[in-house]
Amino acid sequence: MLLQHLYIGLDKETTRYLDNASGGAFLHLLAHGGWEVLNKILENTPYIFVYDEFPQREKFLEKTIHPC
Repeated sequence: MLLQHLYIGLDKETTRYLDNASGGAFLHLLAHGGWEVLNKILENTPYIFVYDEFPQREKFLEKTIHPC
């Protein structure tokens, strides 16, 4: 049920990517197969910054903008 809620909440482009990653229709996978696809996507997604809380704007800009 949780995977269905996740899928329904995505936009059309993202659902297309998820269907392609699952080798067909994501919603036709068993729950275990859906979690495997999501874990593979997570393993291959690069993260630049990971925050427990949303960063303050000034600190975020300092980390993302490098003066030339």
